[in-house]
Amino acid sequence: MAYSMKKGYQLPNEGNHEATICGVEILEDEVITVKGKKKTSDIIQVDFQTENGKARGRYFPLLVEESPLGKVVMAINEGEIPEEIDDVEQFLMNQDLIIEVKHNKSKETGRIFANVVNAYPLEEYEEEEFDLDTDDDLEDGYPDDDIDIDFEDSYDEEEMDFDED
Repeated sequence: MAYSMKKGYQLPNEGNHEATICGVEILEDEVITVKGKKKTSDIIQVDFQTENGKARGRYFPLLVEESPLGKVVMAINEGEIPEEIDDVEQFLMNQDLIIEVKHNKSKETGRIFANVVNAYPLEEYEEEEFDLDTDDDLEDGYPDDDIDIDFEDSYDEEEMDFDED
């Protein structure tokens, strides 16, 4: 039996995906560029597994609602940011959530990255405007909006008023 491999890896499509956090790494004193200036900072690198591939988020360790890491924490922690997280890896690992993915192409290498740009709680996603189970709600490709139309009804010609010239 032959085993074939392809170069690269599968990227999730742009859009919203159910995901599980499958890797967390604390990168200390990483050299980063902010507004054209190089500096060092700790980074929390989070890997997300989706049905269509993996995506990675690299976050500053800021626990505020507006920060990207804050959105991830709120998505897995019932909308709350705790005062302190003692073990970041344990807190994040194997948590389910919804991630929003956007693709970005590197100017230097041309490589395409799947960037996680937002996070949502799994329950909110399923209950509100984001409906992942569209196949269950569709019949013959159209949404089930409880519209009852009977195309077999015949109309009485006397009720219809057409002007004939």
